[in-house]
Amino acid sequence: MSDFFQSFVDFFKSKDADSSDAIASEKLFQSLKSIEESANKLITWSLSIIGGSLLAIISNSYIHPESRVLKLGYLIFIGGWLFLAKTIYHGNTISRTNIISLLNKDNREELEERFVTCNNEFGLQLKAFNWALFFFAVWLLAYLMWWIFGEQTDKPITHDYYF
Repeated sequence: MSDFFQSFVDFFKSKDADSSDAIASEKLFQSLKSIEESANKLITWSLSIIGGSLLAIISNSYIHPESRVLKLGYLIFIGGWLFLAKTIYHGNTISRTNIISLLNKDNREELEERFVTCNNEFGLQLKAFNWALFFFAVWLLAYLMWWIFGEQTDKPITHDYYF
């Protein structure tokens, strides 16, 4: 085979290799975007749960336990809040990592590293979110048991403080 023909073949081989590399890079980039969108949803849900749980504590529109011992059950929220904070932290790490991937959109090796990082962070974020849900579910189950089986007083609930 002549040198000209060999260089001609090599030229088109490298184009095909570059093309497949570009396709792989684009798929990795789209996967990173998908992970970031899911991470942002978990952040939004976490902030909503934090707000809802704070309202549950300060609200006077439902029956609260009067016993100090039963009120200690609200301490379960602290565990849930810590795991929600961890969920938000991992989501922010994913967002920062994805910003870096925008700068390296054509670098497949860099995108692969970013994908592994984001995938690991998303796994940690999802695990933290599930643990937070577990804490709030335990509180809700305890509250439901108290509401069903606990003794209720007939005196109205009044609070003299406003936030």
